[in-house]
Amino acid sequence: MPEQVPRKAGSTLIPSLIPALLLITTLALAAVPFWTLIASIIAEPAAISQELLRSDRVVFFLRSLGIAALIALIATCFAMPIARLLSARTTRTRVLLSALCITPIWLPPFMIYAAGNLLRAPDTVLGRAIIEFATSSPDRRWVTIWVGYAVAIIGLALWASPLAGVLIASGLGHRSDIYDDMLALEPIKHIKRVLFRFQLNRAVLWRTFALIAIVMLGSAVPLHLAQLDTWSIVIWRQLNERPPQEWGGVWVSALPLLITAFIGARLISSFIREANNNTDPGTRRPNCPRTTMLLALMLVAFATAIPIIAMMLSLNDPRSIAQFWRMNTNAVLDSGLTALGVGATTLLIALTTAYAIGSPARSHRRIAHVSILVLCVLGLFPGVLIGAAIAQHGLLGFDLPGAGPYWASLTRYAFIGAIIG
Repeated sequence: MPEQVPRKAGSTLIPSLIPALLLITTLALAAVPFWTLIASIIAEPAAISQELLRSDRVVFFLRSLGIAALIALIATCFAMPIARLLSARTTRTRVLLSALCITPIWLPPFMIYAAGNLLRAPDTVLGRAIIEFATSSPDRRWVTIWVGYAVAIIGLALWASPLAGVLIASGLGHRSDIYDDMLALEPIKHIKRVLFRFQLNRAVLWRTFALIAIVMLGSAVPLHLAQLDTWSIVIWRQLNERPPQEWGGVWVSALPLLITAFIGARLISSFIREANNNTDPGTRRPNCPRTTMLLALMLVAFATAIPIIAMMLSLNDPRSIAQFWRMNTNAVLDSGLTALGVGATTLLIALTTAYAIGSPARSHRRIAHVSILVLCVLGLFPGVLIGAAIAQHGLLGFDLPGAGPYWASLTRYAFIGAIIG
C-alpha cells in the first residue's frame, strides 16, 4: 500500500481563509451603522415612544408604506413586458433589447421626475393646459400639486420597473412553459389570458411587489422634490436640521426601515434559492411576441430617451455642457475613482461568496448565507443614514475623510456582489 503524503498546512488553511475574508468584510461594513443604531437606542431609550409609538407617527408610517406600495404596484405592472423579454429565448435581438431595458437603473431616479416637470412647465402646451384647468375654478387649485405627485410616483415606478423585471424574470426563467403552450390553444380572450398568467405567477409577483415597495420606502429624492413627505424624507430632513450630537432620535426613528430592510433581505434570499434550486428540467425559453417587445421599448423610451431629450432641449446654450465639465472635472474624476474602487471590492466579495457558498463545508456555506443577508440589509437601508454614520464616527473609528465616500458606497452596494456570487 503506497504511503500517503500528509497535506501541507497552507493547503488546508487557504480554503478557510476565503470565507473568513468574506465574514471580516461583512462585519467591517456592518460595524459602524449597527453600532450607531445600538448606541442611539441605549443613549435615548425615551426616543422609542416619542419617535415610534405616537399615533400620528404610526399613521404617518402607514401613509409612507401606502405610497411605496402604490409605486411598487405600478412598477410591477410596468415590469411584465420587460420580464417576458428578459426570460425569452436567446437571440441577438433579444440580447440587445434586454440590455436596453436595464438602462433606466443606471440613471438617477430623480431624472425622470425632473424631465416630467420640464414637459409640464408653464411655457409648454401641456403646462398651459394644466394651469388653465387649475385656475378655472377655486376648487381645482389642487390639480397642479397632484400632478407633481403623479409625476414623482410614475417616475419612480418607471425607474424601478427594470429591477422588478429582473426579479420577475428570475422566477419565470425557471418554470416549465407547458402552461403557456396549453394556454395558447385555449379560445379565450386576451384579457383572460393575461389574468391567468398573473394567477400562475402570483408568488413571484407578490415577492417582487414587496421588495420594490421596501426599496421605495427608503427612496427620498423625487418624492422630496414633489413635496410628498414620507418616513425617509423626514429622517433626511432631521439629519440636516439637527447637529450630529442630536442624531440619536433620528436613528431610533429609523428602526421601522431596518425591519423592512431585513424583510427585503429575506425576500432576496428567497429569489436566490428559487433561481438556484427550482430549475424545471422541462424549461424551454419561449419566443418573445413583438407586442411585448414594443411595450418594453416604450417603457425604456419614457424612462431614458424622453428625459434625456427633454433635458437637452431645456439648455439655453449648448456650451454649458462643456462649462460643466470644465468646472467639475475633479469631482467627476473623484467619483470615477470611487466607483472603480467599489467595483473592484464588490468583485472580490462576489468571488469570495461564490467560493464559500459552493464549499462542501457547512460552516463556509453558513458564512455565505449570513453575509448575503447582512449585506442585503445594508443595501436596503437608507443610504443617507449610512453616510451620516460614517461621517459622524469615521471608518471603523479612524478619521479618513478621503475614504468616506468609498466606504459608504461599498456599504450600500456590496450586496450586489454577494448576490452575483
